[in-house]
Amino acid sequence: MAIDLVIYAVIAAGLVFWLRSILGTRTGDERERPNPFTQQPDNKPTVVPLRDGQGNVVQAGVLPGYTDQAAEVLERHMSVAGPAAEQGLLEIARADRDFAVPHFLRG
Repeated sequence: MAIDLVIYAVIAAGLVFWLRSILGTRTGDERERPNPFTQQPDNKPTVVPLRDGQGNVVQAGVLPGYTDQAAEVLERHMSVAGPAAEQGLLEIARADRDFAVPHFLRG
């Protein structure tokens, strides 16, 4: 049994030295990979203005009538701790049509 252990130890040591000599070497042909976190973007922002049928630029904003619906959802289904929290939830609901206040408050 001790002989088996010695044989396994020699094989393991040989593998470690072989892998260390192979995996840690560079040949000089490797390319330097760019770091995406330090690279500064040099292109223009990709924001496209909204235009109506005549080609005029339209300001993006809240859809008419949607703000009242968001306020109704808050009043009818739950209560919020303070006016600042309620105002924040209303602003989120006005900005995002898919934001569901009950789902958000339930977690």
